[in-house]
Amino acid sequence: MHRKVLIVGDLSSKHIFRLVRSIKDKKEGMNISIDAVHLYGNIRMDSTVCKYFENIYVSKRHFGRFLYKVPVLRYFLNVVECMSIFSKLKSHYNIVNIQYITYISFFLWKYYKNISDRIIITPWGSDVYRVKNIKKILCASCLRRADYVIVDRGIKFESDLLHMYNLDRKKFLYADFGSDIIDLFDKNNITKKEAKFFYNVEGYYVITCGYNANPAQNHKKVIEAIYLIRDKLPENLALFLPMTYGNTVSYKEKITETLESCGFKHVVFSKYMSDKEVLYMKKATDLYINVQNTDAFSSSLQEYILSGTKIINGGWLRYPTIEKFGLPYFVAPDLDSLSDVILKAYNSPRQNINAELINYISSLGWKSMSDDWINIYNNY
Repeated sequence: MHRKVLIVGDLSSKHIFRLVRSIKDKKEGMNISIDAVHLYGNIRMDSTVCKYFENIYVSKRHFGRFLYKVPVLRYFLNVVECMSIFSKLKSHYNIVNIQYITYISFFLWKYYKNISDRIIITPWGSDVYRVKNIKKILCASCLRRADYVIVDRGIKFESDLLHMYNLDRKKFLYADFGSDIIDLFDKNNITKKEAKFFYNVEGYYVITCGYNANPAQNHKKVIEAIYLIRDKLPENLALFLPMTYGNTVSYKEKITETLESCGFKHVVFSKYMSDKEVLYMKKATDLYINVQNTDAFSSSLQEYILSGTKIINGGWLRYPTIEKFGLPYFVAPDLDSLSDVILKAYNSPRQNINAELINYISSLGWKSMSDDWINIYNNY
């Protein structure tokens, strides 16, 4: 039976593209036609992305540029622009799937109801953890009114949603984003030496800080923690900072200034990286530091586990589906103790990694994970 799905979200996200591609690449997903609405201003869509969608609708700016510089007015204008898209939609969908929930969906809810049989929300983590005040109230209303909410099975995020937003567990459907990088690990046997040569850091001890440019990754505090113990770490030390998405150019410039003032050799990844480049970056890393404020999913962490890298994880970030196989990382109880934990990790062997954990992570590529999404899109 043919199914129609409308995805609402940020189409610049590689997660949405990879989700749709993985569905379309399977025979079971061929009967699902997928449209998408991009809610967040103009966007250039590459032809390699567009071919996986039946139709793509993009909100366009209708008002003078200066008006968008007024904070409260900007929110109002964004809503009006998004309403203009939905007022013109003529299709009816089996599912409207909101990827990443924002206040905008509160004002679009009547449109969602008019054009679909089911409304399903997929929160990503920061959209429910970091939202505050009136925006949190609006997002909570959407979560409670949704027919279903998609979460990953068994992670802390599920219980947090239950308690933070007073949701009914019966609303939950289970699926997660896969990882192209995990699928690549199955196909590539590159060595750490080869990966370091690729990035011109042969002979260096490489520490990677976070995985995006959001200030919640605590880049500055991580850099300062490393600087405090600089004389106790290898002379040939290099820092990698993946900052290909999230936040602004000015924030990246401030972090670069901090790196330079500390005198660290560094690589700031600010442009789009191919899967091969990401794979080599992770293989070249000797120590990965994951101390962001919040995290719902753990795909980046899982990829570093597969790469054979030592890992430091914030004690406030818990991943039950990983930890049930044993603790595969060093734990920093708080940011004040980070320097001590970095030294401990550097001077200690890598944590023992259970073979079952490796097998479990290897199953989390898109090749496997798309099955859950196909099941939801076909049966709800």
